Amino acid sequence: MAMFRSLVASAQQRQPPGGPAGGDSGLEAQYSCPICLEVYHRPVAIGSCGHTFCGECLQPCLQVPSPLCPLCRLPFDPKKVDKAAHVEKQLSSYKAPCRGCNKKVTLAKMRVHVSSCMKVQEQMANCPKFVPVVPTSQPIPSPQQVHLHLPLLWRPQPGPAGAAQALCGQPPQRPQPRGVPHLLGDALGGPELQECQLPAAPAPPAQVLLRHLRGL
Repeated sequence: MAMFRSLVASAQQRQPPGGPAGGDSGLEAQYSCPICLEVYHRPVAIGSCGHTFCGECLQPCLQVPSPLCPLCRLPFDPKKVDKAAHVEKQLSSYKAPCRGCNKKVTLAKMRVHVSSCMKVQEQMANCPKFVPVVPTSQPIPSPQQVHLHLPLLWRPQPGPAGAAQALCGQPPQRPQPRGVPHLLGDALGGPELQECQLPAAPAPPAQVLLRHLRGL
């Protein structure tokens, strides 16, 4: 199976004498690294599967004990990663139009040209702003957001200041505990009921007998 994948990869990278398939339009994409998506820079090839990457892009995979190919996920021997000389030769032979100014540049020099092309820089500056597919359910917190803890406002008192007293006046004092009649009046909602006094509770039987003896 590994040998079959290697043959397929080699066949995909082998070009006919007349030039690469697809013409100039897909030439840059055909010689782009699958990791950085840019034209190969110092390309290297994995011996077991034949996939090609930039030398710097493949370095993180070579630091692990059991590396896997980033493209096909097959294990490979880090000692069998060689310089892709045939790819470098093709990069120096083929030209492709710049995606900004359409000037034909050798693939080996495409990275340097793109980094200094004004048209490419303008395209990158005019890229639309990223918008998430699904909006977040909560607003994104702003680093400049200020939380103010304001006291509760009370009803303005009559006077020349009017509503200004609600902000500048003194807060009302905490109400003192009141008796049962006042609490019942508040519950019933009538100010006149607050003045009513409840009848006194009947005296216990011992007090009634004492009063009777005093009257004799």
